[in-house]
Amino acid sequence: MHTAQAVRGRLYRPGSPFTAAELQSLASEGALRPVLGDVFAPAAESGTRGTRARAARALLGAQIRSAAVLCGETAAWVHLGRPAPQRIHIIAPDATPRPNLREPVLWQVHKVPLNPLEQMQAAGMALTTPERTAEDIFLGVGTMGTRRPADRLVDAHGWLREDLLFWPSRAGEEDDVFVPGEDEQRVLHHRLCLIGRLLEGVEDLEGMAARMVERTKRSEHGEKGRVGRIAELLDQCISRRLPTVRYTS
Repeated sequence: MHTAQAVRGRLYRPGSPFTAAELQSLASEGALRPVLGDVFAPAAESGTRGTRARAARALLGAQIRSAAVLCGETAAWVHLGRPAPQRIHIIAPDATPRPNLREPVLWQVHKVPLNPLEQMQAAGMALTTPERTAEDIFLGVGTMGTRRPADRLVDAHGWLREDLLFWPSRAGEEDDVFVPGEDEQRVLHHRLCLIGRLLEGVEDLEGMAARMVERTKRSEHGEKGRVGRIAELLDQCISRRLPTVRYTS
């Protein structure tokens, strides 16, 4: 049986020096912890943003790594720590949009414009900034479930803004964990929770809303009042993180 002599900053996958069974054994002993897919890291380092970024990078194809920028729910996971993504979402304009079927976690390419100021580096892996990540999640870029923007979901179903602000939270419930197969209301709930966490401390919500409308407007004149409505919803995403706007059911 191998004893973990963890090299600082090293990630482990099944193969050399450990088999899959040995990695699981080392994890059960507390020496290693799973990070994403079949990627393991030394327990003391497994919870860092850099480790998460490198784990996602390890699961990308070798030819796409240098051109990829983690986005959407994958970037949110790197920034926030949970929930782990079910798919690695990347922005890579020149890449072929096909998944890596031989990896335990698939990657998906999104061909959307990205300003250099909207990306950053974590342990050598490019990812979208927290604000751009929140914008993409709001618009349905790099997300699981429906791809409709969050405000479109609200409009389509007639959900009151007060319902979103005072969303019930049961004891022990993970607000930001998406459950496959859930309905669009649950998808929206998941997105709003992630957005609220990503935008804590952000003040220019009108500017964010204007950028999102510009990315999705249907005509040269845009849509009257949409910027204000989106900014209000973003503000509620942030405010609902506070205990004063929660209740139990």
